[in-house]
Amino acid sequence: MMDTGRFRTVDVARAAGVHPNTVRLYVEWGFLAEPERAANGYRLWTSEHRDQMVFARLAMHGLWPGRLIRESALALARRAATGDLAGALSDARRHAGLVDDEIRRAEGAAAFLERWAAGDVDAASDDEWFGPREAA
Repeated sequence: MMDTGRFRTVDVARAAGVHPNTVRLYVEWGFLAEPERAANGYRLWTSEHRDQMVFARLAMHGLWPGRLIRESALALARRAATGDLAGALSDARRHAGLVDDEIRRAEGAAAFLERWAAGDVDAASDDEWFGPREAA
């Protein structure tokens, strides 16, 4: 059964743990479908929009997916190039942790998409969400 409720921009934002401006930006970037408008011009968000937004955040989890991993890999290579192999080994362990986190986020996005595709209208309420600082 489809949820026919309407949501405010702030409701869609809260479901994904982001600022309301991020919701509007995701529409502009094409990550979120354009909502219908009420007679007064307000956006009429649906549960489908809410789930799209949550999925977009899970898939993206920040503006540049993988940026921390690239920075970590470069720092690791630079440290190893200096001959500080003990420091490089420590950096490599931190780097492996970042990769593990990236895998966990990707698996979370895939699991959400599976629930969403199966018609689980409460998919957006099943997971732990990052706040704006954690997500960025």
